[in-house]
Amino acid sequence: MRTYYVLKQNKKDGVAFIKKGFSWPALIFGFFWAAIYEMWLVALIFFLSSYGLKFAEYYILANGAQISPIIPVVTSLVSIAAIIVLPFIGNKLRVHQLKNDGYELIDEIKASSINKANDKYSNVKGVRPLYKKPPPH
Repeated sequence: MRTYYVLKQNKKDGVAFIKKGFSWPALIFGFFWAAIYEMWLVALIFFLSSYGLKFAEYYILANGAQISPIIPVVTSLVSIAAIIVLPFIGNKLRVHQLKNDGYELIDEIKASSINKANDKYSNVKGVRPLYKKPPPH
């Protein structure tokens, strides 16, 4: 069973469900995941920490400058840290962003999938779900 945050948009009846915990899409897609959800500051910080430092390091080395041997180690560690940390905090960052966009965290619900959470929550609470079921074939 997974736990989902339930967020309600103040101006509408719909709800959004965000899975609590680790985000596989954030691990796999990183910068693009943050950009798709319009978390621009997160995307910028992720890009600069995971790619920007390496680009700067290669640019400095390409121009023949001498740098300390510790610099490549530090830039690699910062890049790896950014790649590892984002999936652990990604869904919390999405909840925070939705709160800033006018959503309110109203509940947490346990369900085996987001569709089950949608069904369970809309049946119990009587609100219009944000996600629609596909029509039967």
